[in-house]
Amino acid sequence: SAQTDYAGLKVSPQYPKQNNKISFSYDASKTSLSNQKAVDVVVYLMSSNNGYKAIEPKLIKKGNTYSGTFQLDSNTNCIAFGFSAGAEKDANGGKGYILPVFNSNNKPVEGYYASVATLYNGFGEYLFGMTNSNTTSLEYLEEGLKAYPALRSDMGFMSNYLFTLNSVKKKEAQPVIEQELKAIASKPVVTEPEYG
Repeated sequence: SAQTDYAGLKVSPQYPKQNNKISFSYDASKTSLSNQKAVDVVVYLMSSNNGYKAIEPKLIKKGNTYSGTFQLDSNTNCIAFGFSAGAEKDANGGKGYILPVFNSNNKPVEGYYASVATLYNGFGEYLFGMTNSNTTSLEYLEEGLKAYPALRSDMGFMSNYLFTLNSVKKKEAQPVIEQELKAIASKPVVTEPEYG
């Protein structure tokens, strides 16, 4: 499930929502960058269909603490922080610093689950050096299906889910994949007017 509490990173508000201004402070003394003189940050604002914006907020340094602010837009569903000092990266022990964007009920928004799964499937390693984990990716996709059953109708989400399920649990995946494909095939074809 979504971790929002990190030793070295504090974010406000506690439940970031779309269009919010976000404040953060990073205490390098509590991280793998504790011996570094200067820390940089790139904030990745993830959105649907693997979209993202990379922003570099202006940092204010006080001792070992770096603070800044940034603005979420109406499409952001997941926030990831990439902290570094030169070539050295702090990927939070390989887990990354990843936060959901929340809805009005303080539950992660629907698009969060696909975005965080993509980060665990290799994109996070590419962006900020976190460790790949198809197993963790699958856990988030399954959590997304429980929280938002309508995602079963989202072809992009389901293809990601079935692909990840197959890579993690080959034997168990076959009947599930067949069942999902039959369900997809039995759905009526959507005509152009219905689609719009």
